[in-house]
Amino acid sequence: MQAFGYAGERKLHVFIGRVEAANAYAAKQECLPMRRFILRAAVLFAALYLFAPEARSQMIGMSTQELARASSLVVVGDVEEVKSHWSDDGRRIVSRATVLVREVVRGKTVDKRITVEYPGGEIGDLGMRVSDVAPVTKGEKVLLFLSDREERRSGPVRGLIGKGQGKYTIGADGIARKKGFSLAERGDAVDHALPLDDL
Repeated sequence: MQAFGYAGERKLHVFIGRVEAANAYAAKQECLPMRRFILRAAVLFAALYLFAPEARSQMIGMSTQELARASSLVVVGDVEEVKSHWSDDGRRIVSRATVLVREVVRGKTVDKRITVEYPGGEIGDLGMRVSDVAPVTKGEKVLLFLSDREERRSGPVRGLIGKGQGKYTIGADGIARKKGFSLAERGDAVDHALPLDDL
């Protein structure tokens, strides 16, 4: 009886150990969504902290002439590809659009394709959207007001002048339109719709 009792007790301990291991694994699996949520919240907080105050305090309307004067390059082109990745310093998500240049309106470029970089985008389950930045979409025909060419580890890029103000989407009617940003002042200076023939 004593031997039987010892064997039964040993089996019970093994069973309890397996149950505890299964519970620990289940608890770990339940924690994964929470970890993803915390990581996403951290990225969102960083985006709001880094960019939102600047956008609210400094976003002033710019006329087409002011955009052109501030730009080193103004082009009409087709968006061939958009990819998001971490910035070179690893602190934020940025997107880079490859644009096939159809027409140079202002400035000079020897490149048939240019890369335009702007803050925000998605990497896997993580996403970051920055206030007053107009995302670029694959397949769009665009009019872009661009900054000087800057060298990055992955290659040369240009930025948009005036955040969302520097990107127009061109419709089938030949009208370039822009939206997706708010202005603190001088909203009446902005041309939200611009016929390409006027350039």
